[in-house]
Amino acid sequence: MSLLPFLGKKKPKNRYSERKSISLSRENGAGNRFNRSLRSSRREWKRPRISLKSFMGFFSAATILTVCAAAFIAVAIGLIFVYRWATNSDYFALRNIEVRGINNLSYTEVLAQADVQTGQNSLDLSLDVIEAKLLSNPWVNEVSVKRELPDSLIITIMEHEPSYWTLNNGHMFYADRDGKLIAEVNSNKFLALPILEIDRNSGNLAGQLDITAEKMASMIASLPSEYQTPALYRLSRAAGIEVHFEGKSLSLLLGLENIDQNIKYMQLVLNDLKMRNELDRTKEVRAHDGKVWVVVNEI
Repeated sequence: MSLLPFLGKKKPKNRYSERKSISLSRENGAGNRFNRSLRSSRREWKRPRISLKSFMGFFSAATILTVCAAAFIAVAIGLIFVYRWATNSDYFALRNIEVRGINNLSYTEVLAQADVQTGQNSLDLSLDVIEAKLLSNPWVNEVSVKRELPDSLIITIMEHEPSYWTLNNGHMFYADRDGKLIAEVNSNKFLALPILEIDRNSGNLAGQLDITAEKMASMIASLPSEYQTPALYRLSRAAGIEVHFEGKSLSLLLGLENIDQNIKYMQLVLNDLKMRNELDRTKEVRAHDGKVWVVVNEI
């Protein structure tokens, strides 16, 4: 028998062997993919290498920051030493303290209030503190303190200007032209001024005092010299503003409504009385609502 027919034929494969080969090929394929992904992940998570160049750059930056910090500390320490030297040096000791704008305060009072004196170090003084101390004085309205190195201090003061005496809680005070209190009248600081009386029921009439007194000033200036020193101003809602003169019986009463017209008519009447030499006989001149009344003393 010939064996050729058998050699030319392929032996049929078992179905189980086919399945096994397919499963093995699948497993091999999955394993290959897993191995490739594992190798790629290893490449991705590979630890970076630090080059010599990057290390030198970091070292240079750190060196620069250290040098800058050391320089800053050195400058700060130097400034501290300079400040301590300057605030203890006789070169900046005060030799000249100038005070400007005072009328009611004395030079000595200002220095005592400011708590400054010659010999103190100019740089060691706080100008804000000096200004605050001076503003606590009732006579001081505004203040400016200027340092002129190396040894001078200039204090400029704007005082409250007193215009009246006024009674408050049983004590006599200086008051400004608006009737606001300044300081109590005492023998150490005595100024001869007219007395101001404001009626309690006058409301906000005190706010008109400055304007009213200013408008009356030109009218009073036209009177003879012996009438140039008013002794009393009285302000009330009923009578308006009332003016009395030192050593004279004359009183001027001016209504606050239509005040410009009232002043105009009162001025005409006073000029007429002056021309006729009858002011000394006049007791009262009242101007209200554009009308003027004259009261004459009985002989």
